[in-house]
Amino acid sequence: MPTALTLPDIERGDTIPFTFNFDDGAAALDMRGKTLIFSMKLGAAMDDSSAALTKSVLHPINAPDEQKGTISFQLEKSETAKLIPFADYDFSVRIMTPGSPEDIETTYFNGTVPVKDS
Repeated sequence: MPTALTLPDIERGDTIPFTFNFDDGAAALDMRGKTLIFSMKLGAAMDDSSAALTKSVLHPINAPDEQKGTISFQLEKSETAKLIPFADYDFSVRIMTPGSPEDIETTYFNGTVPVKDS
């Protein structure tokens, strides 16, 4: 079950850094080789393909911070400029783990974040 997360308000047109820490309740999860998928939609029921913003970040196998469960990325101002000001977006943070015969995607965090006009 995903954990509800509160993000700071997003200013439309700003560059915004994020750092997420992943654990299983007892120890950090090894995130090396996994893909973080951050998406923002105007409604939680919307299909992911209709998201207003989707950012996928593949983390290399040899990244030391990811071994400790930490993944950092940023939304660029060109990405946040596409968001509608004064709207509340439902967001999710998912991790895709390579698997066989198919990849496994798990939602870790979700919530709602308002977008303000800069």
